[in-house]
Amino acid sequence: MSKKEQVISLIDENGEGFGEFTFPDGSKYDGEWKDSSPNGQGTFTWSDGQKYVGEFKNGTPNGQGTLTPPDGSKYVGEFKNGLQNGQLIQTLPDGRKYVGEWKDGWQHGQGTLTSPDGSKYVGEWKDGWQHGQGTYTEPDGRKYEGEFKNGLKNGQGIMTSSDGTTLEGEFKDGIPNGLGTFILTDGRKYIGEWKDGWQHGQGTYTTPDVGKCVGEWKDGKQNGEGTFTFSNGDKYVGKFKDDEFHGQGTYTFHNGEKYEGEFKEGKEWKGKDTTKTETSFRLG
Repeated sequence: MSKKEQVISLIDENGEGFGEFTFPDGSKYDGEWKDSSPNGQGTFTWSDGQKYVGEFKNGTPNGQGTLTPPDGSKYVGEFKNGLQNGQLIQTLPDGRKYVGEWKDGWQHGQGTLTSPDGSKYVGEWKDGWQHGQGTYTEPDGRKYEGEFKNGLKNGQGIMTSSDGTTLEGEFKDGIPNGLGTFILTDGRKYIGEWKDGWQHGQGTYTTPDVGKCVGEWKDGKQNGEGTFTFSNGDKYVGKFKDDEFHGQGTYTFHNGEKYEGEFKEGKEWKGKDTTKTETSFRLG
């Protein structure tokens, strides 16, 4: 703190006692003093309106206290060397509340952040960001449990929707990237690669009572080479485009009949057909 301009005090010759001090910039301290510095219980009000009420040591907030900045936020808990350190409760002007550990002025360690919209994060923090293991619940009931880095979903985790749909696997910058398993409530399942939130790369898609498709995916749809094995024994091996048989392929029926050639938008187009009827094909 700067040199005192105005002193109204009951301080002895050793610089101890109780006093109110106003500084050149308009800031004011009112409380206990020791060795001519704020020590003990006191209130410091900055010229911009920020206020700290609590314990001081050697001129700075140390111990239990309440800090109220001019923006309307509030910090109640432990301070060390003028910064939030230890257990604190932070209340923000928009209604969000953080309860947990702090280090050197930042959320750091275990903590819980709740928002007025119903969202909630419970878990580890580092330097003010969600970082480490945590659980984030969204207002619509969706829940993510897993790893975070710099405030975003990063690493291994599982996302569960309110209807019970789950996506378990790797996340990057908040969205699925890498290997993952997506299971819908009706039993459909995709196991494979993801990119930017979409099925992308090699994967296997299984539909109950329909069959299983193994092959290449792009932007959430099967595109490229693949094999679809139907539950009735039929099988298609060939190219796909936007979830339909498209390009060169072979469709073998469970009775041994076969179509070899080109497909277009899920239908036989040009090729050798040993069947007597045209068939239309699309993924279930």
